[in-house]
Amino acid sequence: MDALSLAVRFAPTEQEIFERFLFPRLAGDEEALRNSLVQFFELYDQDPTAAAFPPQPYFLANNHYFFVNRAPLTPASSQPYREIDNLASQGRWKMVGKPKIVKRGNTIILGKRNTLDFVTVEGKRTGWRQYEYERILDAPIFQTVVVVHIFYQPGLNQNADVNQLGDV
Repeated sequence: MDALSLAVRFAPTEQEIFERFLFPRLAGDEEALRNSLVQFFELYDQDPTAAAFPPQPYFLANNHYFFVNRAPLTPASSQPYREIDNLASQGRWKMVGKPKIVKRGNTIILGKRNTLDFVTVEGKRTGWRQYEYERILDAPIFQTVVVVHIFYQPGLNQNADVNQLGDV
């Protein structure tokens, strides 16, 4: 790790996540993303408790930012499929709370942030959480590409039964 990476950390605001990363990606603006620290990662194909996240010296410990391709729950669905069922410790990403509307200033809506916890098949939290950033579209069209901030926090009530929270 060089001296610069010790002093500089990647910590974009929610507004920057939309304006500097998601919007250019959705518009196909490869020039704007040429040296981006946010890269594609197949998050929904892996259990985050065992995933081999690509090393990134500018990210805070146990923090990762990715562009993620999502698949719909069914071909006609506007809901994403987030279950991990092809690995040793099966689980899923469970929505926690309600989506947060992200704005520029007080009036311009940029999109929404969904909060999800990774839970085991028994409904136990693992400590992995993600913020999933997506545009709000006028039509009910499934958005395939999103930006995800995934992080590990031991204090996320790992032993709590999330089935008591209810689905959103």
